[in-house]
Amino acid sequence: MDTVDIAMENVNIWEATKPYLHDKMDQAAYETWIAPLKYKTSDKNKLILEAPDSFFRDWIENRYRKLIQEALDVSCQEKIDFSIEIG
Repeated sequence: MDTVDIAMENVNIWEATKPYLHDKMDQAAYETWIAPLKYKTSDKNKLILEAPDSFFRDWIENRYRKLIQEALDVSCQEKIDFSIEIG
């Protein structure tokens, strides 16, 4: 599997994770905090997501990190970690 295939697979993993998050959160919270997160890149077993600014990133880290990790764990067959960078 080449780098492009791995990156596409990880984009699909993030997209597959969103419905789980949507089901676990109320609509307003999901639309405000999860929907704006974008897949940026990946490195082996780590997704890098992009947030609009540092306040947004910190809010997600403090309030939704565990839920996002849980969603990734449920959606993936391998352990995949994530980080959030500012876009």
